[in-house]
Formats: sequence, structure tokens, C-alpha cells
Amino acid sequence: MKIATYNVNGVNGRLEVLLSWLERASPDVVCLQELKAPDAKFPAKAIEVAGYGAIWHGQKGWNGVAILEKGREPLLIRRGLAGDPDDLHSRYIEAAIDGMVIGCLYLPNGNLRISVNRDSHFSKSRTSVSLSRGQRVRSNSGCLVAVTGD
Repeated sequence: MKIATYNVNGVNGRLEVLLSWLERASPDVVCLQELKAPDAKFPAKAIEVAGYGAIWHGQKGWNGVAILEKGREPLLIRRGLAGDPDDLHSRYIEAAIDGMVIGCLYLPNGNLRISVNRDSHFSKSRTSVSLSRGQRVRSNSGCLVAVTGD
């Protein structure tokens, strides 16, 4: 299985580049980060025409993640991080694909020196803890797990 991760940096603004790359690279699974599009504006139809099914967790602004699967729609397991009720930033999505659990993560910048918002450092710490908890559960289940992202 060929799994690719791609920070698209605005899925609608870079849609033609994404579609061209999908045709050339032909990955089986693609994890997209930084969609910068709310759910209603995700280009599902264009991606379907390119031969991929998609699930997404969108948000206007800097966030948003998606998982694409060649030839069919991935089976959604979760939108958002497990055990983090404050996760309002559309940074994680998870799917079951061919017996594997595939997670797509867009991790916040946690650098205290360059961050415009010092809360992002603490957000990164919370995200890491939530992600670790969820992955421990999955790894103990015996499933193959791939977590991709930026």
C-alpha cells in the first residue's frame, strides 16, 4: 500500500496541483493537512472524479485534515482527538483502510519563541498527550496503525 502525506496549504486554492499530483503519483491513500476550508467547501466531487473517495474534518482558517482512498471512500473511525473534548481545531481524522488504522494529524506549532499565540505551545502538548493515549489503545488491539501528518 502506497501511503502519502501532503500539506496542501489550502485545498481549493491548490486543487489543480493536487489533482495533477494524484494522477502522476497514484497513491493508494493520501492524508491531507491544512485544508483551510470548512466542511461544506471541501472539493469532494472533484476528488471523486479523480478516482478517490474522501473523508474530511474541515475548518476555515489554518486547519483541516482529510484522508483519501483510491477507488472508494475510507471508513471513518474518528474526527478529532480521542479524550480531548476541547479539540475544536479540525486537526485529526482517522479511518480504517484494508485492515489498517490510518490517522492524519496537523500538529499545532508549539515553538514558544515564534508562536503568535503562546497557547499553541500548550495546545501542541495537549494534542500530543491525546494522540499518545489513542495510539496506545490501537497498538494494544493488534491492528496495524499509521499516523501521518505535518
